[in-house]
Amino acid sequence: MLLKFKGPLEQVKDILEFYNNQLNQYFNLIQQGISINVDDSAYATLESLNREKYNYTFGQYMNFKPAQKQKFKINIV
Repeated sequence: MLLKFKGPLEQVKDILEFYNNQLNQYFNLIQQGISINVDDSAYATLESLNREKYNYTFGQYMNFKPAQKQKFKINIV
């Protein structure tokens, strides 16, 4: 079986298509908008999502922002 790997723009379009479909199904999300946290180590992807979202019907209601990364310290006693 041959797997096809998607390029960055294809991945961005898949993400946008998913959220566009969700907003299409759930009218209350459309009214409130939706914030989507994206790992900021993929900064180019984050920028692409915010630029390309306007090509989708509900793109104006999508707010892509960097995920807040927390550092945890675990003490074993």
